[in-house]
Amino acid sequence: MKESRKPLVSVVITTYNRLELLERAINSVLLQDYPSIELIISDDCSDVDIPTLIRRKRKSTSIPIFYRRNNCNSGACFTRNEGIKMASGFFITGLDDDDEFALDRVSYLVKNYNKAYSFVATNTEVITKKGNKTHYSEKKDKVINLYDCLWENVVGTQVLTEKSRFINSGGFDTDLTSAQDCDMWVRLIKDYGPALRLKKAKYILHTEHEEGRISSSTNKLKGLSDFHKKHENLMSLSQIKYSRFKLLLWSKSITFSEILKLDLSCILFILRKKLKLI
Repeated sequence: MKESRKPLVSVVITTYNRLELLERAINSVLLQDYPSIELIISDDCSDVDIPTLIRRKRKSTSIPIFYRRNNCNSGACFTRNEGIKMASGFFITGLDDDDEFALDRVSYLVKNYNKAYSFVATNTEVITKKGNKTHYSEKKDKVINLYDCLWENVVGTQVLTEKSRFINSGGFDTDLTSAQDCDMWVRLIKDYGPALRLKKAKYILHTEHEEGRISSSTNKLKGLSDFHKKHENLMSLSQIKYSRFKLLLWSKSITFSEILKLDLSCILFILRKKLKLI
């Protein structure tokens, strides 16, 4: 994006009871090399003392830091949406409280933003107990269309787009217990066209800690099922078969006969996913 004045980017961090991890996430935003940022902490009714942390951080930065807190525990989607509503930025991007940004993530996203795309994202560096890896092996930027995104989340955890687009597309679906990110990306692509995933890994996803991500919770299966029902009318027959296969896999009720129902498109997608070429 080429503008003489840098547009304001609102970074929304949703948090719940993870004070030390939240501080790391905040620090990664305050150290960004992009000059026009505001930070919004949207708290899902934590029991820990987040206001004291924020007061301390405000003393060490010129970046505006805003804080809001739910009256009761309301879930990540509601909490994200409330943070987005209070944002003043032309752009919105998000950050989970247990993850962090590479130091030039925001400037990299804004530099490569183009209104022709519904949003822009980056590759992801994943930190595991066994070492680091990236989500995708692509050596070039990838345009992601609706068909790509209906297989599963091939975008990543967070994106950058205009605040108005998040609002106009309805925000994150509070009825979903998982797959909320992919659902949001699908609706943005439906409304505004293909997205752009940049080749460089600028989002740092931490999985090495034990503080349960949604992927290990009992809500995963229900969220996948609800996502399938919500978007089945947009899916190809192969994608429907793959979606049902995933549901059976997660419910641990997969059988050999169900595997045989997968067609060539499903098998090719699974192979490309294994090779990180999606």
